[in-house]
Amino acid sequence: MKRLMAGGLMLAALLPAAQGQWEKREDASAPVAMVTLSDASRWQAGLAYAHVSRTVEMDVRESRLQGDVADVFLGFSVAPWLQLYGQTGVSRARVDDLLNPRPGAGAGGLLGAKWNLWQFHGDHPEKSWRFTIPLDAQIAHRTTDDKGAGEIRWTEILVMLPLDYHLTFAHNSRNFYMSEFHSLRLYAGPAFSDIDGTWEAGDTRRDFEESESLGAVAGAELWLLENVSFGARADWFDSTTLHVTARYRF
Repeated sequence: MKRLMAGGLMLAALLPAAQGQWEKREDASAPVAMVTLSDASRWQAGLAYAHVSRTVEMDVRESRLQGDVADVFLGFSVAPWLQLYGQTGVSRARVDDLLNPRPGAGAGGLLGAKWNLWQFHGDHPEKSWRFTIPLDAQIAHRTTDDKGAGEIRWTEILVMLPLDYHLTFAHNSRNFYMSEFHSLRLYAGPAFSDIDGTWEAGDTRRDFEESESLGAVAGAELWLLENVSFGARADWFDSTTLHVTARYRF
């Protein structure tokens, strides 16, 4: 009997300590800030690279604008169907038979908006596919130089209206199996592009513009997890520009 009473007293003494361990407390070792963002789910960040190749007209003669662009990407979803985004980075390009074959780097960036205008999907509660028509519009400005022999600047307006097909492989809130991709996005459709640029060297100035404004875009985006994706896109406007991206959704 004494043993039972002693055991009961010991359990009663340990119970408050055990309850204290079960309580959720804020981590005292974690840093704090003057301003805290508790929900960042509307934000996306990433990296983007493009190999530019466009046919342009200069002095009533066709030439080619080609080079490379590397940017950082930041996007914010104003609404579930509307995303505003921007990119900034470095660019290096040349116009054939005009600039130094090894041009120097310049700065640039773009601003854009993407509206999901229309969508169709099945009525199953766990639908795994959907068709969407988004309108994606952006304006970009880039610069580059050929190491003292001149500078090239160009502005591009790009509008895309593709048909987007999204297929989901994982229905759980988090994809636990790395062998199973979360989702795949495929898209293709018409596009409009307008490039207006200038090359300057000393007192010499020559203007150029895109020779083919109507074209098409096609691409794919693979979501490894619900918030991590890698994508590739091709723009056809008489010549082909290739894009690759990596994005993280908070």
